[in-house]
Amino acid sequence: MKVAPAFASVAHSGDTAYVLTADRRLVRTNDGWHSFATANAGESVLSRWTRGTCIDEAIAPTLRDFYARAFDRVLDRRAPWHHLYECSSATTFRKFRMSVYPTEGDFLLVVHARIVETPHDGPAFAASSAYEVEGVVTVCAHCRKTRHPGAPVRWDWVPQNVESPPANLSHGLCDPCAFYHHEVDLGPP
Repeated sequence: MKVAPAFASVAHSGDTAYVLTADRRLVRTNDGWHSFATANAGESVLSRWTRGTCIDEAIAPTLRDFYARAFDRVLDRRAPWHHLYECSSATTFRKFRMSVYPTEGDFLLVVHARIVETPHDGPAFAASSAYEVEGVVTVCAHCRKTRHPGAPVRWDWVPQNVESPPANLSHGLCDPCAFYHHEVDLGPP
């Protein structure tokens, strides 16, 4: 798949799409990239993530190795890779399908297609210092739930931590997300 024809197919799509170099630097972004950022108060994303920027910096450290291995696998095997993930806002549950395609010249075409968008239906908890451990609040890098320090396997939906992340925020992975979505075995808490 050549870069120009492949990108042309998604250039004006509502799905978020971009082209990366083998070392995961941005080459091109589409209209959907700009629309999604603007609709989700991500104008700063548009100014920070420009051509030549390595997307590794946009990925929570907990997930960087997972995505680096997946992208490398696409290039090595010359075969697409698909991955379901959650990217919810404080009020809206959203699930996406990421598809990564190898192109000619060792570039990657990455497309994020929204497959579910509904209001959150689970219980919501208020942000509080009760979620801090040694002054740090841990949020799952995948589902964005907040770790409950009193019960290490309990992760609560705290919309405020998504809408206005606290300065003392750290990322982790809850056990279900680690096991089912990221092939990581965290072991016992």
